[in-house]
Parts: sequence; structure tokens; C-alpha cells
Amino acid sequence: MELAGKYDITIEQGAGFELPITFRADGDRVDLTGCAARMQARAKIGAAEALIELTTENGGIELGGTDGTVTLSVSAAGTAALDFTKAVYDLEIIPAAGESYRLLEGYVFLSREVTR
Repeated sequence: MELAGKYDITIEQGAGFELPITFRADGDRVDLTGCAARMQARAKIGAAEALIELTTENGGIELGGTDGTVTLSVSAAGTAALDFTKAVYDLEIIPAAGESYRLLEGYVFLSREVTR
């Protein structure tokens, strides 16, 4: 696989968050059937605590099989509980057979809620 793509994410605190992504290789959608995925955001690389943890197991990531789609989501209550300004993240795909690989990496910015 190629190097992870770079993409920065902004989450609005107190609002539901959803980010649909279509994974393509050489212009063709990548079949994600049988794969799992995981994403963590941390204050900095190597930080012990994950500020956000989304997986296919916890429902924070949904994979679209042959469509090659990856959808990240966090509920409004989940974003309201976030307490950071900027974090680093990466998103990994885990094939049924084979080693995991990073699809995306970058920064997560939290747009802090004023009205509560």
C-alpha cells in the first residue's frame, strides 16, 4: 500500500459528527468487504491516552464493502464530552488476512461550543 493520505478533520463540539470517505486505488474503489477499521486521536504522538477512539466494533466506523466507503461518526453527546483543541490521529484498515495499514493521518481540531 501507499503512504497514508493527509487529511485534517474539524469536529464541532455538541453537534453530531459524520465524515464519509471513499477509498480508491488507481481510481477504482477498494473493496473493504471483511475488513475492520480503527481510528485514534491523541494529544500528541506517543501520548498514553486516546482522546477519541472509533472502531468498526464500537460503531464509530462503518465500512461500505465493495463501495469502498468508510464513514466516521460521533454522536452529539460524544462530541460534547470532548475536551481538547488540537490532536493528531490516524485511521487504519485491518484486512481479514494481512497486516493493517494506515489510510489517513492528520490533525483533529475541536471547534469549541459556546451555546450550551
